Amino acid sequence: LLDDLDVVAARVSSLKEETPKLNWDAILTDFPALFEVKDPAANVRELAGKFPGQDVTAMLGRQPLLLMSVQSRGDMISYDNGSLQQVKDTIRGVGTSEGW
Repeated sequence: LLDDLDVVAARVSSLKEETPKLNWDAILTDFPALFEVKDPAANVRELAGKFPGQDVTAMLGRQPLLLMSVQSRGDMISYDNGSLQQVKDTIRGVGTSEGW
């Protein structure tokens, strides 16, 4: 986790506002990978749009990692292949990319 703590606190606060019934302190303790989601509140809204008429709060309570399922392109978490920019640089043949 390389983000400023104030930024992380703002993300968690907006997430709690979006889904106030969930105990995000406990969820984030059990699923620390969720700290990497850049805009979790927007992801909650995206899930609500993908599942109209369903209780997204209940869905997240059962499967918190659903927050990661609506990430795309630049918002994706870096895994073994690096960030999106690093992968693009590798494809273009750039020998060094920031972060490698």
